[in-house]
Amino acid sequence: MKPKSLARQSLLQKRTQLSLQQVRLTSQQITQKLLQTIDFAQFSRIHLYTPLAGGNEVDTTMLQYELTIRYPELQVIMGSPRPQAAFPKGDFDAVFTPCVGFNRDGFRLGFGNGWYDRFLLGQPQALKIGLAYAWSKVDFAPEPHDIPLDMILTDG
Repeated sequence: MKPKSLARQSLLQKRTQLSLQQVRLTSQQITQKLLQTIDFAQFSRIHLYTPLAGGNEVDTTMLQYELTIRYPELQVIMGSPRPQAAFPKGDFDAVFTPCVGFNRDGFRLGFGNGWYDRFLLGQPQALKIGLAYAWSKVDFAPEPHDIPLDMILTDG
């Protein structure tokens, strides 16, 4: 089992080597899987992350577009967590989180600032969904403050 800091470092290094085309293709695959897996008609308000520029995160731009077209009544709130950023106001039906990595028990590995753990703690009613590359599954022990996700969708 890798320490979280070493797992994070190796996964981020691998992610920097992805081409823009690889990121787009994977993001498209995950978007299609999401649209086939989740009935968004049941939701009124969701939170999507804004991918970090140059960070090669799974891109939510296409998902935001598809949701806006298919579910015009759905309120899609976009946000980019910075360590000191305020949390979005109100309750969400679903919260999407980026994952640097994830483990078999549904815990995400992020950048280590704990922003999403604190945000998700205040959203107990929300479906907690991580978006990740299939190759980023890694064995690590969660810490007491880590919030497990309800599902993690990958390209695999």
